[in-house]
Amino acid sequence: VCMSDLLVISGSYDGTVCVFDRKTSQGKHQLTGHEGGITALLIAGSDRIVSGSEDKTVKVWDSEMGVCVATIEFHARAISSLRFLNGIVYSGGHDAAAAAWDISTGRQLQNFKNVSAGIACMCSYAENLIIGCNDGQVHVLDVGTGTIASSYSFHNSNSIVELQTCGVVALSLAKDGST
Repeated sequence: VCMSDLLVISGSYDGTVCVFDRKTSQGKHQLTGHEGGITALLIAGSDRIVSGSEDKTVKVWDSEMGVCVATIEFHARAISSLRFLNGIVYSGGHDAAAAAWDISTGRQLQNFKNVSAGIACMCSYAENLIIGCNDGQVHVLDVGTGTIASSYSFHNSNSIVELQTCGVVALSLAKDGST
């Protein structure tokens, strides 16, 4: 589930994305086209919804018209996380790959295949994409250079399930409850 000032978006294991008007609580669109469950959602700008799926694709939707405007096929495994940073969408997958996308064209801008394991989650801070991996490592990716600026291993090979930034501190939570 994700929300903006105008919309509430939900994704389902049946592959559908439902779009609701936040002010009226009325359904606007039911977006179909994924062949697997929805695993990641985001609202990108004022008129785009982005969904990631178990079907290994990222879809970009026009939020007003309720139509798919781009399907991105890059990942070899399910999409696990999406982030919107400085007008660019980043996708992360269980295939240990992340990529940057121009959502107006669906064109790949960069790909990052040098993380340590499958990507479980991502968050952003300033010009950095922070990636939590299934091996317990956290990588800070400098999106300007496309390189890993630093890596941290706190979780003893436990998959990271959540990342949040609080000011200049990034917090991570692993399956074993460690932070």
